[in-house]
Amino acid sequence: MPSESNSQDETGIPTLYYRPGACALAPHILLHWVGTEHVAKRAERNDPALLAINPSGAVPAFRTSDGRGLTQAAAIMQHIALHAGRGDLLGADDPITRDEVAVWLSFFTGDFHPSFWPYFVPMMYISGATQEQYPAIKDAGIKLVQSGLAKIDAHLAGRETFVGGAKTAVDAYAVPMLRWARNIDGVDFAAYANAVRFYGIITADPGVVAAMKHQGIEP
Repeated sequence: MPSESNSQDETGIPTLYYRPGACALAPHILLHWVGTEHVAKRAERNDPALLAINPSGAVPAFRTSDGRGLTQAAAIMQHIALHAGRGDLLGADDPITRDEVAVWLSFFTGDFHPSFWPYFVPMMYISGATQEQYPAIKDAGIKLVQSGLAKIDAHLAGRETFVGGAKTAVDAYAVPMLRWARNIDGVDFAAYANAVRFYGIITADPGVVAAMKHQGIEP
């Protein structure tokens, strides 16, 4: 189990900036899977250390052991896996597995993750919006989430992991995304039996448990 702290940045120790339950949970899980000593620091949008890496104040943001700043969950997870010598979490030397890992990481980053924004921040999608318009925008987001869940559910039929027979970075990314889907109104998560089964298995994983405990969240 890696050493983990809530303290300020420590020289030479990688630091992950997160907000509880955000997609930063994915690289947080990966840090536990690879056993890397790290600092995990909760950071609000106006945190100067976070803004020095990502001026938008978005998480995850990551300070590498050599002091470089990284953004974007998939890029941070790739760095974590490769820096720890855990290429297996990215598909190792099998080109087919590598491609499948890349496809599913891109799906979570480019398709499924953005489908939640109309639900979470409907005001972003119309100019001069009034709150009376928000329900229709949220409904559109729910439909996008349901479409993504259907794809995930079909893929996970007969599987315990997303790619191959062992955990990869994709499984870590799936945790915060499925947690969002499970906990928003309007989505009947129980209707997606394969996703439910996978989520039950992955949230019992010790690394997932440790990251959630540190962030103070429940599945």
